[in-house]
Amino acid sequence: MKFRMFLVCVLAMCIVGCDSFKGNDLAVVETEFGNLSKVIDQQQKVISDIVVEMRKTELISESTVAKVTSINKQIDDIQPKVENALTAIADVNSTGDDFVDLVAKLTAVNRTTVGYNPYAPVIEGGLGLLALVGGLFGLSKKKEAQVVGAKYTAHKQGVESLTKRITADGNGGAKIAADLYDAIGKARANLGVK
Repeated sequence: MKFRMFLVCVLAMCIVGCDSFKGNDLAVVETEFGNLSKVIDQQQKVISDIVVEMRKTELISESTVAKVTSINKQIDDIQPKVENALTAIADVNSTGDDFVDLVAKLTAVNRTTVGYNPYAPVIEGGLGLLALVGGLFGLSKKKEAQVVGAKYTAHKQGVESLTKRITADGNGGAKIAADLYDAIGKARANLGVK
């Protein structure tokens, strides 16, 4: 039960966007979690006091009191674990690559669960495999980007060479060169390229 509560909290953090947490954003989340923990502690005390009073007047049974006590204990066990997970996420250095950063943050959170998560080693292996596959995919994309960059550079050099020849020939060559660069500028703007 404890592990499931912790897992739900960690998944909620990831769904909320742990991959997009940046320095100050994460500090805000940690502060908010601290505030939420205080509110939860206050509510636990109020509920415990109500349960004690209801038990005195025999409005509830001992088993209900035991259930409330058990839930309060589980909440008390989970709060520091979630706080450790937030700290682990904050300690991950950003590389600027969203995928790499997300895997690093998930790995850091998983490592905080080693003492009570029987699946931590398996998850660690899965995250390592995911990082490896992502890295290989990234290398492939990097090579593609290099080829595209080289093609762009060759295209640019060819256009510049042609423009110089047209301009040198005269006979309206400057107008053709200007039109060519204008067309290239519009095409870049349409593609969102500078």
